[in-house]
Amino acid sequence: MLRPHEVLASLYRHAQGGLLVSVQEISGGATIRITTADDRTATIVALAVENDLSDAGAIEAWICTYGCRTCGG
Repeated sequence: MLRPHEVLASLYRHAQGGLLVSVQEISGGATIRITTADDRTATIVALAVENDLSDAGAIEAWICTYGCRTCGG
């Protein structure tokens, strides 16, 4: 299960490194993969073991489901 605080901390590290793809460890030894499009228009976070990302959406939509102040979620 992806916890919002772990994902946000991982996104921060991902952005600081200017990376397009990073794999980071979260609690319990699980790993997540953060992928940013070449043109920087979208970022996807998924468990590293997930290969089918057809249901994945942009991180902005995921953040809004947890009560983003700017989008009214």
